[in-house]
Amino acid sequence: LLGGFVLLVPANPLFTGDPVGPWPIANWLLPAYLLPVGLAVLAMHHPATQQPPALRRGLGLYAMIAGFVWLTLEVRHWFHGSTIGAWEGVRDAELWAWSAAWIACGALLLLFGLQRAERPLRLGGLALIALTTAKVFVVDMSGLQGLWRVLSFLGLGLALIGLGTAYRRLAGRS
Repeated sequence: LLGGFVLLVPANPLFTGDPVGPWPIANWLLPAYLLPVGLAVLAMHHPATQQPPALRRGLGLYAMIAGFVWLTLEVRHWFHGSTIGAWEGVRDAELWAWSAAWIACGALLLLFGLQRAERPLRLGGLALIALTTAKVFVVDMSGLQGLWRVLSFLGLGLALIGLGTAYRRLAGRS
């Protein structure tokens, strides 16, 4: 588990400058980040083993962080091609895409956690939504211009209203 956390940073192509492959999604980021996420989730829920609660929480935290890193790197890959580590700056569309991807991922975690009555998934989704909200107000407010700024705030507002409504309905059923 600790080895997985340690490898998220030094092996990250954003820092190393290593090419990740020509195609978004179908590149070496998929097995490097999402395969360990899948294995961590399987290990958490494997019926043959009884993990201590601390290990289950650690595996869940690793899965959420590695999934978040993968999602962020994939968005960067869409905008910068195979060399995502070559720091050319961040364009307005990329800033907006990060916000959209993060809020969508947070919403899926939250709604899936509500549906399955899994508190850690709900908390992870809420944490990602809070991180996205902070990013929109701190980074997007100063970094985006014109229509991108409007879309960022409008999208965040609509997503938060929709999530609040869905949360009330789904939380009332559980």
